[in-house]
Amino acid sequence: MAIRYAGSEVILHDPLCSGEVATGDQADPHRRPTRSIRPKTAAEIAFLGPGPSASTNARLRFGYMGEIETARLILRPVLRDDLDALARIYARPEVARYTSRTGRITRDQSDDIVEHSARLWEQYGYGPWTAIDRATGVIIGRVGLNLLADWPGADKWEVGWELDPTFWGRGLATEGGRVGVRLGFEAAGLHRIISATLAQNRASRRVMEKCGLNYKGTMVYHGTELVWYAINRGEWDWRQGLPAATPA
Repeated sequence: MAIRYAGSEVILHDPLCSGEVATGDQADPHRRPTRSIRPKTAAEIAFLGPGPSASTNARLRFGYMGEIETARLILRPVLRDDLDALARIYARPEVARYTSRTGRITRDQSDDIVEHSARLWEQYGYGPWTAIDRATGVIIGRVGLNLLADWPGADKWEVGWELDPTFWGRGLATEGGRVGVRLGFEAAGLHRIISATLAQNRASRRVMEKCGLNYKGTMVYHGTELVWYAINRGEWDWRQGLPAATPA
């Protein structure tokens, strides 16, 4: 399923559901009630293709978050088959510098990251996306919501990004992160979203601010002191962070 920002509305296409067309609360009653991405405006929803299996239904409780297109990215749920591409990105020293205490991420650790990401989608119906460059179709990293189950604070859903350094400096982390924050509040119903990094990772901290998060302080996590940011649902302004519209 894909969400395409077409002017002022959001159109969702789900190839895994029934062939009926449903809008707003007329959607399949067995699915979670749909919410408009824009407050007070109903999203037009089309369910296409064969009916899903019971296991697919479980994964699609928040299925409309499944695949999203922004101006420059395709964001889809992390798949276990993404391991090779993501492991190559995590192996880059520039990436591991800010995501590992040792300054390197092994293949086994990349496997753990991918497995955790895939399981979040299976358990919660939302989680991190694999980020794909729309222009080339190349996987360029992972972005979006992630559960830090052992985070010492009360709120454990974070928004994060790990991109191939070749694509740094283009605003892509902000583009993907803003979608994660927006759908975390407006689709998943989260009450607070956090993000954390090393204090010296100034580029990531700027992305957090551009996504609307505010600095909250420091926290020791897995023996490392991190700075952390957060935004509450009541602080979220839907007008900020709307991805650039793409042609309908």
